[in-house]
Amino acid sequence: MNKFKESESLDDILSSWQSVLDTVQAAPGQDVYTALKEKSYEIFWCRQLFQDIEKKRQHSDYDVPASNKNIVVIGAGPAGLLTAIECRMLGANVHVIEKRNYITRNNILHLWPFTVDYLKSLAAKVFYSKFGTGSINHIGTKYLQRILIKISLLIGINLNFGVEFLSKQNEGNKISINSNPSLQLPPIDILVGADGDGSVIVKEFEFSHAKKETFINVSLGITFNFVNNHSKEEMQLREFAISRQFAKDYFQSLKDKYGIDLENLVYYRGETHYFVMTPTKESLLNRQVFISNEDTTSQLISSNNISMDKLLSYVRDVANVVGIPESCEIEQTHTQSPDVAIFDFSRSKKTDEVVKVFFPQLVALVGDASLAPFWPQGTGCNRALLSALDTAWMFREIISKGKEDAQSLQDIVDQRAKSFTKMRTSLAESIRPFTKTSLNPDSRYGNGFTGIY
Repeated sequence: MNKFKESESLDDILSSWQSVLDTVQAAPGQDVYTALKEKSYEIFWCRQLFQDIEKKRQHSDYDVPASNKNIVVIGAGPAGLLTAIECRMLGANVHVIEKRNYITRNNILHLWPFTVDYLKSLAAKVFYSKFGTGSINHIGTKYLQRILIKISLLIGINLNFGVEFLSKQNEGNKISINSNPSLQLPPIDILVGADGDGSVIVKEFEFSHAKKETFINVSLGITFNFVNNHSKEEMQLREFAISRQFAKDYFQSLKDKYGIDLENLVYYRGETHYFVMTPTKESLLNRQVFISNEDTTSQLISSNNISMDKLLSYVRDVANVVGIPESCEIEQTHTQSPDVAIFDFSRSKKTDEVVKVFFPQLVALVGDASLAPFWPQGTGCNRALLSALDTAWMFREIISKGKEDAQSLQDIVDQRAKSFTKMRTSLAESIRPFTKTSLNPDSRYGNGFTGIY
């Protein structure tokens, strides 16, 4: 178990878990989780782990007979794994399909207090002791994925990495899926699309999109990571999130000295030195980051129109101003390319639907598949959690009330649409404290949002 706890790469997590399974001898009719809990309880950290999980499992929200229901989740990012965990806590048989076979994303996620407390309830601190310490309100994406993957394995979720969803398949009046490589899955009751912005599930099942909402003419963002050597000098750097509105002199000095014109700048110190910033299009053109000025934003930020040398020089200047030592090089991705990216958040994307009924089955969307995040507000991971909880509650209502005729299913889907409307406008201050909430959306969304379900 200690090797499983400390494992970092996906291969190490899965191989150490297999070693755990080989060691644990479950009694006839006993599941691995129960056997593991009994045999590992004397290990201090295991005792804390199982106490946290049991406290959650024993909540009345999860006291429903769902063991004969099968849920398949496409995507093993935070949204997909959180949905899988919640549905497994409700007793469902859960299969997760993820086309990647690695977890290497360096980006750091801003977490609302609600999300921090939720993850603590999932024993996050057992696997990552620094989590939620003091005023720290963020976590690296790969750290979060490691935690959620380990919890998923412990509670009996079937994880399938290196498997790509290809298309839906109609078998009579039932929907199944085609994947590469092919999987033998049980009949699906609910299929969950957690495959992010540009979701294949959205396209394959023809979810309707709302018109893109324009924020301003051109809004560009840059994320980048520098290696953290954990030197004394680096440890003294302070994290911050600032905007031009409140730090005009700071931003003006950046522009005057380096020709770097920003609206916002965020710096987090984690496993890497992580930055997010919003430069103006003009400053990127003036610094020759863009090779030419193009008519559309997609053409402007295409890889063919970006000078990587100029872009690296641009972000290095920002890092120098913040105080990142020259000895810290730009971090590399798993493909050994510089971990720096330009993206467009001029428009937000959302689907008009978050659930579709293919009676008696449902197809649901969570996370970025239904609502693209707006990073300046730090909404991505937080709204992903809310959508996972809302989807799990929908599933619970179907099971606990026996509402499985076509009209009843549609009624529950309509109610899920109402919670989506509130979720997509939620911010940290509009969500009630986690300790005062349950799985029911009524308990989470304040400001007069009542009557759901």
